[in-house]
Amino acid sequence: MARAARKGEISMSREAIGLLKAGRTALHWSQNDLAGNAGVSSATVKRIESKAEKIRKEALKELGNEDRGAPIRQESIELMLSALEKAGVSFWSNGREVGMSVTARSRDHAFFDIAKKVTGQ
Repeated sequence: MARAARKGEISMSREAIGLLKAGRTALHWSQNDLAGNAGVSSATVKRIESKAEKIRKEALKELGNEDRGAPIRQESIELMLSALEKAGVSFWSNGREVGMSVTARSRDHAFFDIAKKVTGQ
């Protein structure tokens, strides 16, 4: 069972950690790249991303219990989100759903035209 968050920590769900990792991956950044851009250690990025799997295993072990999240230093998350935001990744929530978007810096307009067609946008 995950321990309770302490002062200066927040509890992050597996989905939130997954979005953070998806943002890094969308930029084709390694864990070291994110760490360097955020001013945190590579071990911090690895530890945060690995907590998603630990949470999943705990939830399966206690089948029926919902994701309790993992305590993570808020300052580390703020630094990482800031670095991703500066590189063009945005995270959003409307109260019901959460998501991520990436500022397109590609000149591959044909791909985006097809994506619009497929999604009906």
